Amino acid sequence: MVDGGYATTIPGIMKIVGAILGFITMILIAVGLNVRFSEFGFILFVSIYVWIICLLLLLLHIFGISGSRPFEIFEAVALGLMVLFVFIAFIIAAVYSGRTNYSYLIAITVFFFAILVTSIVDLVFHVRKMV
Repeated sequence: MVDGGYATTIPGIMKIVGAILGFITMILIAVGLNVRFSEFGFILFVSIYVWIICLLLLLLHIFGISGSRPFEIFEAVALGLMVLFVFIAFIIAAVYSGRTNYSYLIAITVFFFAILVTSIVDLVFHVRKMV
């Protein structure tokens, strides 16, 4: 059974926006940065993690697999890790964009900030629903 109404809720919209921004960030990193350096490899890992987790959680909610207590705990942990990873990647991108003044890094920093805001909003709504 498919529940398309979840995509119109605030957590659903945050997951859609997070997946789109994660995909755009992943493309920017793959095209513009040399990922052989560990910090840029971590930034690429974070953008792939954001994209996969947002799509996975969105599809699980749309197809009605969510709802049990273990799934809620899994979603809270996945969203918490996403906030932590994105915050670290945002700081790394901001530091390197300040040092190099490289246009790709400035765009990546802005996208990571937007992903950070959407993932924090999604996490807050999820924790409020759990309590």
